[in-house]
Amino acid sequence: MDLWEMEAASKVKAVNQKTQQSFASLSNLKSTDIRSLPMPGMRGEFPTIKIPEDGVKWGVERFKFSLIGRLDLMKTKLAIARDVAMSLQKLKGTCQFIPLGKGFFTILLDNEEDKFQIWRGPWHIESQLLKVIPWVPNFDVLKQKNSNAMVWIKFPGLPNEYWEEDILMSMARTIGNPVQVDGSTLRRNTGLYASVLVDIDFSLSIPTKIFVENDKYEFV
Repeated sequence: MDLWEMEAASKVKAVNQKTQQSFASLSNLKSTDIRSLPMPGMRGEFPTIKIPEDGVKWGVERFKFSLIGRLDLMKTKLAIARDVAMSLQKLKGTCQFIPLGKGFFTILLDNEEDKFQIWRGPWHIESQLLKVIPWVPNFDVLKQKNSNAMVWIKFPGLPNEYWEEDILMSMARTIGNPVQVDGSTLRRNTGLYASVLVDIDFSLSIPTKIFVENDKYEFV
């Protein structure tokens, strides 16, 4: 790890819903006996260290309910994003937004219900779509490639009685993260096709058709 990078990162404060002590209290932190720590070695010109396995396990355990979020933080401050997200989602437990760089941040949660509440989405914060992916160990923002784009998708031949916002957004979710239904579609200005703006990950396979069903009917 680049120690200069580590020093710079230490100057960035995490954004909390509650005090950081609430998370610290969960960890039951104890003073570490330095004598119990592994001894460093050398690899060429650089020192090496084998980190304690118990610490690794606890670190992963701490983030087991977490998610990775992304926004354009040049347009929206992280503190504002957290406040808006909290007001929209009404979480039951503690929540912490931890900046990672390049618009990514960890959403540190302490229960599974809140995790699924955020995961269900989609959430819009100051006209931005909050993009969320599962948290994984060793997440590296420098290795992330943006393969997403917002695209207007069309549902040709869809009967007009299905041109309701919740129906169209549900259908669009089979392709990506729905953002909004076209105003002309909701006003029924044309009956040729319904149009929805969707955030699509083009690294995944894009379906050419979907199956739609309700309690009485189904169609392609």
